[in-house]
Amino acid sequence: MKHAAGLAAFGLAAVTGQPVQAAEAPHCGKFNVYPGEVEVRHVDHEESGLGVGDSRIGLVRIYNEQRTEIGFESFHSKIVPGNEDGYYRLVLNAHMTLPNGYISYIGTYRMSDPSKPSPPQTDNSYPVVGGTGEFAGARGSVRFFNDDEGRRVAAFDLTCE
Repeated sequence: MKHAAGLAAFGLAAVTGQPVQAAEAPHCGKFNVYPGEVEVRHVDHEESGLGVGDSRIGLVRIYNEQRTEIGFESFHSKIVPGNEDGYYRLVLNAHMTLPNGYISYIGTYRMSDPSKPSPPQTDNSYPVVGGTGEFAGARGSVRFFNDDEGRRVAAFDLTCE
């Protein structure tokens, strides 16, 4: 397990340009992290333009309470038909990489503004379906919301092996 955590810290330093100590990272249980800048690419799979079957692939920088970058989230969303409200829905597969392991979660969300490639800024909850290192066997949930200061929050409630 320590080897996996060391590799995660090495990978994080390579991506962010700064080493992060596992002691600065959250531990299994209840904790908050703060998603920051988002980089998203839209991939057309059929006709040109936004449509069912297209993908959104992205990377989000993750910060701790002190606003220190501690990791990143990579995600893939597939656009699927919407419901009667007329909005597309996206099926999400995401992995949050922290210095002491990664956490995987899945779910769906409504694409409220197709002209913007960013993830939703609404209140959403997703099931956590696994992880590595400190988060091996993780189960629980992650809730995304905006706090009173306007920061985006990812609030985890996990049990691990």
